[in-house]
Amino acid sequence: MPREGCLSPAQRASVRGPVLAAHEMPPFPIAPDWREQPRMWGHAFHPMCTYLGAFPAALAHALVARYSRPGDVVLDPFCGRGTVPLQACVERRIGVGGDANPLAALLTGAKVDPPTRLEAEARLATLRIEWSRHPGEWRALAAADRSRIFHPTTLAQLLYLRARLERDARADRFLLATLAGTLHGRTPGYLTDAMHNGFSRSPGSVARARAEGAGPPERDAFQLLGRRLARLYRDGLPAARGVACGSDARRCAPQLATRLRERGLPDRARLVVTSPPYLRTVRYGSANWLRLWLMGEDAAGVDARLDSQRDVAAYAAFLREVLAGLRPILTDEF
Repeated sequence: MPREGCLSPAQRASVRGPVLAAHEMPPFPIAPDWREQPRMWGHAFHPMCTYLGAFPAALAHALVARYSRPGDVVLDPFCGRGTVPLQACVERRIGVGGDANPLAALLTGAKVDPPTRLEAEARLATLRIEWSRHPGEWRALAAADRSRIFHPTTLAQLLYLRARLERDARADRFLLATLAGTLHGRTPGYLTDAMHNGFSRSPGSVARARAEGAGPPERDAFQLLGRRLARLYRDGLPAARGVACGSDARRCAPQLATRLRERGLPDRARLVVTSPPYLRTVRYGSANWLRLWLMGEDAAGVDARLDSQRDVAAYAAFLREVLAGLRPILTDEF
């Protein structure tokens, strides 16, 4: 029998059988094996940075492995921290992600198009040397801060890295994403203990907590970044590279297709796996204001762009618009 892609629409219909209405579709056959995986299952890049609403890498694996083939483009238009695109790249697919949140675009881009470990470590070493030559101006800037989120020396290093790291450079993007995941947490592996790593507390609440206890710990950003890189690269690089962009899901298809063509890759997706955002439930900007600050982004502006669906009907209309906008980037099999 000829390959299905060579058949006419009428022939394909005869091979596949009658088209079923939505209410006649059989149950979606997902085996429960992904539920049995450990919480931290998957490639070491997955937990680079926490992100509210992220789903397990094992679930992404169950869908990508079952419903796509090596070499296929797998798309997530609400990519978050990049779980689906990264897992697709790990499994020799072309992982593609889009998200209107610049933090999500940063994390996904870093994971699906990473530098080698040597490139990342060499760039970090260069930054460390440059910092050691001119720390005074950054220490002076840090001394004026009154939030007490970071120790002044740690903040001086962060201000320097914030100014030097470029999101469009592969190694810099990876370091910036890694640094975003290292900003805050309760263990010594983070740059401040002012908040846990799930989301950013407000400066006011941090100041009140500091008034009742010890000040921020002094931690070396370069040292912690080096340690984090060693953990992230323990599984090596993903088997394939992908693309990511910061774009509204309703209008991401042309931009993603262009980026795929620029890389000489197929510009049509065979599989879409996504989890739509919890709009008006999770404020993605406010929850990540410190990470967005590191990127030079305004958290209130991010929330204003993302948090616009005010009722169920508006949200349903939004999702219909997203699906319609994705049609140009989907293969004819859809």
